[in-house]
Amino acid sequence: MIPKPTVMIVDDEAIIRNVSYAVLSRKYNVILAPDVAQAKREVNAQTIDAIITDQIMSGELGTDLIRYLNQKYPTIPVSLMSGNTFGADLTELTIYKVLEKPVSNQILRETVAKMIVKSEDQ
Repeated sequence: MIPKPTVMIVDDEAIIRNVSYAVLSRKYNVILAPDVAQAKREVNAQTIDAIITDQIMSGELGTDLIRYLNQKYPTIPVSLMSGNTFGADLTELTIYKVLEKPVSNQILRETVAKMIVKSEDQ
């Protein structure tokens, strides 16, 4: 049996994490992180194939996480999901896709599927 790819959702809103889990968990192992600090602990502890992060969270921002991942884990595709990226400095960051909240379940599934293909190609 082929193991399921692992996807991490980083968002400080529990409802977003829980809905994302419900939408993705049939096809993927889904890890949920409420903030950047937890996301860093998770990615340092295990193999993650794709990450979707919110931008505005308490503590560090999603772009801080993306910067960290681009430097330490450059082969992991990362998408930014936010209701507000206005003023966010996205230059010099490798971002697979910017998703505007609210994200439909279909767009979430399609984006993750494409990110997993990208991850497997590397």
